[in-house]
Amino acid sequence: MDLSVIPSGSGVSAKCEFEGYEPDGGYSMELYLNRVHEDGAVAEIALKGIFAPDGGAGMEITEDKQVEPGVYKATLVLDRTDGGMPAVDNFRNSPLYDVIRNGDSYMVLPHQEPDHRPERPQEPAGEERDDSGQCSCRHSTVSYRIVEKANPEKDAVQAGECDNCGEVLSYSFVPNSAYAAFLEAVIQTIQETQSGEAVIETERWISFNRNGIGRDSGEASDGVDHSLSI
Repeated sequence: MDLSVIPSGSGVSAKCEFEGYEPDGGYSMELYLNRVHEDGAVAEIALKGIFAPDGGAGMEITEDKQVEPGVYKATLVLDRTDGGMPAVDNFRNSPLYDVIRNGDSYMVLPHQEPDHRPERPQEPAGEERDDSGQCSCRHSTVSYRIVEKANPEKDAVQAGECDNCGEVLSYSFVPNSAYAAFLEAVIQTIQETQSGEAVIETERWISFNRNGIGRDSGEASDGVDHSLSI
């Protein structure tokens, strides 16, 4: 499953991509768009029941809602329909997102604490604007910069900025950057181990490249074997 909050129509929606949701699987799913307040309280904004499709895979979004700027998340709730009584409800939350009003539309960014949010570039002096006051730049060339570094759990975020006027045109994740950060963390763990064994815990289904992860077999200068055994 992939859960996210996205701009949609004239508002904002929760989005869910899923697979393995079979009509006779014994579960039903509901998708929520929720606002997260500063005190941690959660307010429901939109709800959509998801029917199991033929083939078990699909994508659904909630009705688009015009919302106040703030922090939002998508939540997927699974309810048993086969008569079972689970001890707790089954649910999954998306990462948190900052929803920002941008004129008549919305901008949705990965959530950052106020002290760490990337600043929008200042408008260069002499920027061309039309009679309505809107920027008339055609944004013919765009450069990208990293505004949030990758970590082993989350891809880096990059901003696409117009080289002429400096306007931020897009925010996007850098594909596979979380995987690269995970490999770097594995390498560091192996190199820094003070015993003959390093334990790597991950939910990824993964095969390591011995040449790219471990040293050649044998002991390093510190007397510890840093090679990787799978």
